[in-house]
Amino acid sequence: MNGDKETIAEVDDDLCFVNQWVDKLSHGKSFTLRVFVESFQSEMKSNNREKRENGLKRICLVISKLPQNYPWELPHVELLMNFFLMNYSIFDTPNFFILTVLKKLLMNNLHVKSSSIDSLVDTLFRQGQVQTCAQRERFVFYQILDLLLNKYSKELSTNTYFISYFMSSVSGERDPRCLILVFRLFCTFFKHFNSGDFQRNLLDLYASDLFDIIACYYPIEFNHNSRERTEITRELLVSGCESCLLADEEFAPFVFELIIEKLLDSEYSTDTKLEICSFLAKACAFFPCYQLIDHIGQLCAGIRSVLFNFPNDTRDDYIPESITAAVSSIIKAFDRSNIKDKRQHIESICHEFIESKTFKFSLNVFFFKKIND
Repeated sequence: MNGDKETIAEVDDDLCFVNQWVDKLSHGKSFTLRVFVESFQSEMKSNNREKRENGLKRICLVISKLPQNYPWELPHVELLMNFFLMNYSIFDTPNFFILTVLKKLLMNNLHVKSSSIDSLVDTLFRQGQVQTCAQRERFVFYQILDLLLNKYSKELSTNTYFISYFMSSVSGERDPRCLILVFRLFCTFFKHFNSGDFQRNLLDLYASDLFDIIACYYPIEFNHNSRERTEITRELLVSGCESCLLADEEFAPFVFELIIEKLLDSEYSTDTKLEICSFLAKACAFFPCYQLIDHIGQLCAGIRSVLFNFPNDTRDDYIPESITAAVSSIIKAFDRSNIKDKRQHIESICHEFIESKTFKFSLNVFFFKKIND
């Protein structure tokens, strides 16, 4: 009980201290960031580790709470960033307060020099510690990555280790709140490769590994917990995951192999497989047709397996919209391509389905009508 009271007292004391200093720094002309940080010299130079940690925590809390319109100056931002990075190892594990203040320093409109960004990236991500942290620390790590990718892509492009840092940081994430951000980071990451901001040859080396980072989540299995944030939905996760899988043309063979694997896996329900068929339609619309040819036979077999697993009382002429979309998209991919003998390919695909189930009307006519709509 006494321990709880002491903790509450410490929190109240921190809050009072933070509010006072934020007010002084925001409105008091005689108080500067330098004066504020230098006031902690005794704590930061103390031989007592707990005092150093508490001093650093208070500095972080105050700077993190500075108002959005605080008049930052570039030299101060760079000095503070270097100060926090130099003291990053004071804590045994990545610390929420330091991560939060570093995020704060990146969020202003100023552009710090490349050496500061290099130091930040190496300090935060070199050890590959992101996945060892608690959820709230991981989330701030991802927010920092988001800021770096959107604001400092030029600096990141010269860091030959960044791609491995990125992979180790996001690989294995399981928390839905973090996954939403990871999926967005992944798409932004590939946007820089596709635009030429990052060296394409590096991506080609890691394409399979990068794909595997996302493929492990597909298809998304998510049951919403009422205690979690309501804005995290399965639909959002599915959309994010699919966007990642379609992030680059290099993923084409991996995506088609993944779809085949999931369609033929008896573990998944018919509803899930119909969702996979919808994704197949998107994949066929995105990837070049030549990437599709080697997988046509197995894809058709996968779709047929879904048709065969409908209940016995299902009408013979029932074709789920997702299967219609998948087969139509496959045919359209061939129809708009310059592939030799594409008409024979299309006829072969249609025959695959005419023979698999008796319909009241010809699938051949049905799907040709669809692609001409």
